[in-house]
Amino acid sequence: MSRLSDYKSRLFAVIRDYEFAEFQYGITDCAMFGGECVEAITGINPVIEWKGRYTTSLGGLRVAKKNGYENQADWFVKNGSEIPVAMAQFGDLALLEGDAAETGWTVGLVGGSFILAMSEKGLIRVPLFNATKVFRFGEDQ
Repeated sequence: MSRLSDYKSRLFAVIRDYEFAEFQYGITDCAMFGGECVEAITGINPVIEWKGRYTTSLGGLRVAKKNGYENQADWFVKNGSEIPVAMAQFGDLALLEGDAAETGWTVGLVGGSFILAMSEKGLIRVPLFNATKVFRFGEDQ
């Protein structure tokens, strides 16, 4: 996977699509947001087959496990190139865990000094220093 030349404008379009979207498991949750971000960067949505296949957190967990992952975030962990949080930049994806994630874990988009993440409250901003791990997609993969 390589980065598309217009990935930044494509990421801004994803952000616009989610900015006022209502949270729905399997439609507009953090895994779907992360998948659309990876698609904006590389042209390939890695979790598109999961879309619409679950309506609860537990259902999402079941779909991920059926596809060989511990949870929905695990795809990003296993397929991205991990980089130090201090090296994160716009377009990288971050993993939030614990209280910062609201639901145990969340995948979000690094937007500078913050992370944009889809939560039950909608698209939220979380300080970058709350990231547990950061992953880059589309470079050297």
